[in-house]
Amino acid sequence: MIVMTSAASGQERDIGTESDEETIGIWQFNASLYQYIVPENPNFLVGVVMADQEMTHLELRYNYEAYKSASFNYGANFHVGDTVSFDVTPMIGVYFGRSAGVTFGYRLALEYKRFGLYSEGEYALPRLKSEEKYFYNWSELSYDATEWLRAGIVGQRTRMYDSDLDIQRGLLVGVMKGDLEGTVYVFNWGWTTPTWVFNAAYSF
Repeated sequence: MIVMTSAASGQERDIGTESDEETIGIWQFNASLYQYIVPENPNFLVGVVMADQEMTHLELRYNYEAYKSASFNYGANFHVGDTVSFDVTPMIGVYFGRSAGVTFGYRLALEYKRFGLYSEGEYALPRLKSEEKYFYNWSELSYDATEWLRAGIVGQRTRMYDSDLDIQRGLLVGVMKGDLEGTVYVFNWGWTTPTWVFNAAYSF
């Protein structure tokens, strides 16, 4: 799954190295919490904490790869472009708990003026032969209507819960205030009973 979420999501789009000399050598952190409201399934939370220092990317997740499982990921940040900026972070990780295995993933962001494309995904290889290999993905395309408001479309592929759709799609609306951001996602509206995701993120 994503999650994100973003990825996550919009609050996680700035994944590349900073050009400002004042940030060189300084750790930057982002904490995100996602509340899933899922029809005919138990509701659950997903937590993601990221730490970046120049090219180094570290990430802790809970309920991301599997329910009641945690994961640790290590990656490297790459950034190119100015008017059109592209950031990508390839990652390798391990997850453990109710399920366990290794992952190979990525985060990427493409931005041009007020438009932003964000995607995160990973290929999970479980330790137990009884569990299948799986590809997770969360992608969104958004438009910054103002400095504090963005809206767009989102899609995800997850096995965290049962759904009539293999690839779920929906809409997003996010608001930003300083280092805080909140985003509401609604999936499957018009195809089946909607799934709601509420995200709160803080960068520090």
